[in-house]
Formats: sequence, structure tokens, C-alpha cells
Amino acid sequence: MNKPQYRKWYFRQLRSYEKVSRGIVKKHLKNSLIKFAKDKPTEDNMVELLTKSVSYKTIFNMLLEIYIQVGGPFGNQVYKGINDNTLTVKRRFMSLWIESFAKNVLEFLGLYGGDNINSIRETFIDTVVEYIAGRNDEGKSVQVITNEMVEKFGTKEGLYRYQMERIVRTETGAAANYASWVAMDDADLVVDKMWLSADDDRVRDGESKKEYNHRIMDGVIVPYNSLFKVPNQDGITNNVMYPMDMERGAAGNVINCRCITAPVPRRDKNGRLVLKK
Repeated sequence: MNKPQYRKWYFRQLRSYEKVSRGIVKKHLKNSLIKFAKDKPTEDNMVELLTKSVSYKTIFNMLLEIYIQVGGPFGNQVYKGINDNTLTVKRRFMSLWIESFAKNVLEFLGLYGGDNINSIRETFIDTVVEYIAGRNDEGKSVQVITNEMVEKFGTKEGLYRYQMERIVRTETGAAANYASWVAMDDADLVVDKMWLSADDDRVRDGESKKEYNHRIMDGVIVPYNSLFKVPNQDGITNNVMYPMDMERGAAGNVINCRCITAPVPRRDKNGRLVLKK
């Protein structure tokens, strides 16, 4: 599968992956609001109750489910495609690789997910508190406002629609990129990796402060265990293992990114695929 084919293959699947992630995000955040509403919040205790309802564990479990439900199937396809040298667009059955990947994700999020989890959690809590404060002047109680939030959450008129889409886009891509990299690491063949941008007018080009240049990265190939060096217009380079690298990526390099890393099985001077020793 060449560069244009892989890009088309990935972005065709991305729509269904984002649909899965959207359902997961909405479920976990709405459930936390339902729990908050059941605790009968008032102006005096709403921050305390909301902080309790939207726990660190809530967001951790939300991301864990996205990584397993999105990253697992995607990484499984990449893994099988590398070893078969047949990265096709055909859906494949699940394998034992996914079980191993799930354990890997649990450890990965435990080690490197903290800042991201705290950021999502704090932003959601702040948004809910601001919304309630802004509606208090209508004469409605905190309980009534909270019930309305629950009813309309995730709809066009409801709270957090656009913020939720940002989470969906970012975390879906992060899960797919992480899974792809793990698949390359686990594969029997020696694999290099290629950075692929979305190749459209929305690809960030480094012209805004703290915005990293993904257009210039398109097509860059490095060994699977080497870092991509992504430049910024102010001369700073953010070195990451793959697009949307949670462990190493700066916010301006990660949030709303749509890039993906593609495997490039290595060949020797005679054109033969190279097996790992």
C-alpha cells in the first residue's frame, strides 16, 4: 500500500472510529452529570459534588475504552498487515494481539496519561460550573439547571458539544497512532515509519505561534523506534515517537491533530523484507 492509498484507507476508517469515540465520551461524561444531579447540588456544594462525580477514574476509564475500542482493532489490522505484507483495506478478525495491547494501554495510560486526564477533567468541571453560574440569574435552582444539562448534553443546543468533538478528534487519533506504533514494535519484520498528514488546507503549517509544522512532516520516514523532529516557526523542535504522542507531544503539536504514522517494512539491497533478529 503506497502513501496515498494508506492515507485514504486510514481516513476512510477514521469516521467510524470517531463515531465509536463520540459514543464513549458522551456516555462517560453524561453519566458523571447524572451522578452529580442525583446528589442534589446547591450553590454551596456544587463544586465539591461535581469534583467527586467527575473523578480522575472517570476520565481514565473513558480514555482506556477509546484506546481499546479504537486502537485495538486498528493496531490489529496494522500488525497483521505488516507481517503479511498485505496492508489491505479489508477488515480483519480480531486476534490475541488485542488482548496484549489492552494490557499495554493500561500501563501506558497509568504512566503517561495523567496530565491529559487532569486537563480533560478540569476543563469539563470548569465548563459545567461556569454554565450553572451563568444560568443562575434566570431564577432557576442549581438542581433544575443540572437536570436540563443532563437532558440536552451532547446535542446541538446542549453543553460541551464542541469541546467534546475536540476530545473525540484528539483521542481517536492518539489511540490509532499509539496502536500503530505498538504494532510496528511487535511485528516480525523490521519496520520504518512514515508521518502522514491529512494533506488538505487544514493541515497546520507552523505559521502561528506554538503551532507545529505538520505539512513539512508529510512523508518523513524514520526507524520505528526513532523520534520524529517536528519544527515550530519560532525554532523549537518537538521530538515525538508518533503524531499525537501523549508522552512527549506539546499541546500545539497534539490537540486537534489529524496526522497518522504509517508502517514502511524495510527491505535489503536485494529487495527482500528484513526480519527482526
